[in-house]
Amino acid sequence: MEIIAHIMIGLGVGFILMFVLVLWSMQIDYRIVIATLFGALLPDLIDKPLFILNLFGNGRVGAHSIIALVVVFAIAAYLWYSGHRELAIIVMCVGIGMLSHQLADRMWIPKYIDEWLWPFAGPLHTQDPGVWVAKHLPNILSVNFIKY
Repeated sequence: MEIIAHIMIGLGVGFILMFVLVLWSMQIDYRIVIATLFGALLPDLIDKPLFILNLFGNGRVGAHSIIALVVVFAIAAYLWYSGHRELAIIVMCVGIGMLSHQLADRMWIPKYIDEWLWPFAGPLHTQDPGVWVAKHLPNILSVNFIKY
């Protein structure tokens, strides 16, 4: 999915979460939106550079996996139970943003299920980073990338 879609979905989910938390605490906190937007972009910010540097077989490993979500939500739970509730809510919003990214990328379909269940689903499909860069670089550099 294109980055602008992840930005829009992250902002939408962030504003919904902020509205829900306003009903709960009666305080407007824009950190919720920023954390959710950051979480919505985080899987690509981690995985794509690792793929381009040829450290992983494709661009959807690690931060695109369920285990990454479990780790982020475990950190949020630890922070919550250790008394850092505001920070726990921020980390939870990062996790919700990551979940929105994975849902937008349709990670559960058979084509991507191995990456989503990594490292439990066995070996990954590999792709040459040069092919990925050649395919996506014109879109990234063009003005049309911003429109969509």
